[in-house]
Amino acid sequence: MTSANRIALAASAALVVASEGSDPAEPGVPQANNIDISRADGAGIPFAPSVWVWCGPWEEGEVPEPTVHVLVGSQESRWEFRVVRRDVRIGEPLSFPNTFIWNEPKGADMFVHDPPNELSTQTANTTGAVIIEQLDCSPDGGIRFTVEAIVGSEFGDLPPVTVTGNFSSPWTGPPGM
Repeated sequence: MTSANRIALAASAALVVASEGSDPAEPGVPQANNIDISRADGAGIPFAPSVWVWCGPWEEGEVPEPTVHVLVGSQESRWEFRVVRRDVRIGEPLSFPNTFIWNEPKGADMFVHDPPNELSTQTANTTGAVIIEQLDCSPDGGIRFTVEAIVGSEFGDLPPVTVTGNFSSPWTGPPGM
């Protein structure tokens, strides 16, 4: 086996592992989840490798605002990212904290479920930003973003987490599709 074939095989294996639990819109479109979420003591938070990425309403049946959704993990431990499409300017940061009325979303929102802690970029002690580098809701499209933030707990007495890294994926559809 040539070294080029070994590299191609390794890349294919990495893609399969990275997209386990998802159904990418196009086989072979790279998916990279390089988001690191760490607790205050520096310990990384483990998440199941399941990844779902889709364009849809902010909240199905409740808030029709066109939104991009990313969900990584499982019901037990997960992170979620949502961004209102009309607020995206490619390459420009969307700052945290981001607060809004529940049915009038704006900007970007990230939620981390790390039992017993629940953390959100809507909390006052959150800082940082996300930069959307690519966003295309066409069937062959996808999203790419970089984030650097300290995300505060929704329970005031629990510590924040640090979120850093980048993410890219084609559309997979929401969970259950």
